[in-house]
Amino acid sequence: MSNSTAIVTGASQGIGRATAIRLALDFSSLVLVARNREHLLETAESIKAHGFKVRLAG
Repeated sequence: MSNSTAIVTGASQGIGRATAIRLALDFSSLVLVARNREHLLETAESIKAHGFKVRLAG
């Protein structure tokens, strides 16, 4: 999907993290949201390392 953004809540671990990684393949950018900032940053970095655009909310 060109020029589309997915918002993933609970993206810091578990199913939310797996969903964020998978959606990175289909969307032009992601907005990640989670309560655990440290784990959220780890998720964002792993997605960015593969060349995908990620923004953090909050």
